[in-house]
Amino acid sequence: MTDLAPTNCSDRDPVSQPFSTYREYVAAAKAALADKPAGTGYHNGHGVVFLMWGTLCYVEENESIEDASEADSTAFDSQMLMHEWRCLQEPVFVARFTPEEVEAFCSSDQDRVKSTSTAERMTNVELVTEVMEFSRYGALAQAFVIEALRWYAAKVAVADPKDLDSPGLNGSAWVGTAQEINAKLAKQYGEYFLKS
Repeated sequence: MTDLAPTNCSDRDPVSQPFSTYREYVAAAKAALADKPAGTGYHNGHGVVFLMWGTLCYVEENESIEDASEADSTAFDSQMLMHEWRCLQEPVFVARFTPEEVEAFCSSDQDRVKSTSTAERMTNVELVTEVMEFSRYGALAQAFVIEALRWYAAKVAVADPKDLDSPGLNGSAWVGTAQEINAKLAKQYGEYFLKS
């Protein structure tokens, strides 16, 4: 497909009410793209934002459809929300991929990313795999998940089980689970990892 010339969205006049949340951005972007053919998105000055799997996806100028990544709320701070707001005030739509390219890619890759609106929810294992293996930040997502495990397991492992008891949770079992996870992390990464 032929791309339109890039637009520098940051040169547009500031607006008085930018998006205040990522959810507002997603709703506005999906509304802007709702009537566009598959593979058509809006140019945000760096690449193209388009819908695939019913989800906002992003692709850089010279990337292929295989390089497209889902929009990630953690990448959005107030500056990014303002930038996207400006781009959506007068969107420049780009036929980045053909509808046939999108359909072929989605058909061949449908097991990798599942849209919650069209597919069953992922299992916990599938979700953790998705988070760790398909991040636009690469291996940093894996480090983040391991650090989160380490941090929470370390806190729970030394807690008093009675403090964790509730109608739906046995405190002793929860502490035992944390200790088991700690042991597995220590085996994988060494004892020093648990003390950091």
